[in-house]
Amino acid sequence: MVTLTLLISHFLSVSCPSNETIWIARHWPIIPQRSKHTSVDLSVAPGIAIFAPRVSNNDLAQTAFLSSSSSLHDELFNGQVGNDDADTNDAGEIRPSRNNLVTINFDTSVNTAGYDITQIDSVFGWDVASGGRANQGYSIRFDLVDGSSIEEPGQHWQPNNPVPFYWTTVSFTDASGGVIVSGVESITFQITEEANASGFVIAREIDIFGAPTAGGAILLGDSDRNGIVNFIDINAFIDVLQSGVYLDEADCNQDGVVDFSDIPSLIEILSSQ
Repeated sequence: MVTLTLLISHFLSVSCPSNETIWIARHWPIIPQRSKHTSVDLSVAPGIAIFAPRVSNNDLAQTAFLSSSSSLHDELFNGQVGNDDADTNDAGEIRPSRNNLVTINFDTSVNTAGYDITQIDSVFGWDVASGGRANQGYSIRFDLVDGSSIEEPGQHWQPNNPVPFYWTTVSFTDASGGVIVSGVESITFQITEEANASGFVIAREIDIFGAPTAGGAILLGDSDRNGIVNFIDINAFIDVLQSGVYLDEADCNQDGVVDFSDIPSLIEILSSQ
């Protein structure tokens, strides 16, 4: 145990200048914590169209679909937008009113770690130009397999009034070009108060793109993620600690934060190997 502690101390000393190492050892509680993401950083691309937008019939909303918040909402994730002329009262639409919730649940019976979400596209449409019912205003809540949630507050993403187009589209991606959020088991959209002052809106399709989150189990201490816990992971752990990036494998005490308090747990893990 003493040897492992000295070894980690050695890695810290060669990773930082000596004075900084002493300062960290005395004052480490005020070092910024490396915690799990509690928000998303979205890039938003709104659009308008006279003709029906093309939608996917092979995204997660079809391939990983388990259920939605009501049987009617299944039509929002079926790869169809309904009539091309945006005529209403057909099988390709739902009519959520202000504050209504629409939830899609993904099948995690096999992919137990949930899903990485990389893009969300929504299509609303009505056959009366500038009518307001194609306005897109909603919040997005991601519920994760670990029981936590991340929410993007409601915004009026794309109004169609007074622009005379039948269709509105909004595409969400991660601002840095990566995964919006990982470990997702369900997504809930809540229509905002401001979406349409007259009442309901007409939602046609929501496509959700992504892939299963890698790995169902976390190998604690495996900071280099090579499937083995050994002394090489000490250097990888320190790299994570200094980078500011959260890594499940480096969160050795499983408190949702990667910081110096994980070192005793890392020592215990290495000692047991």
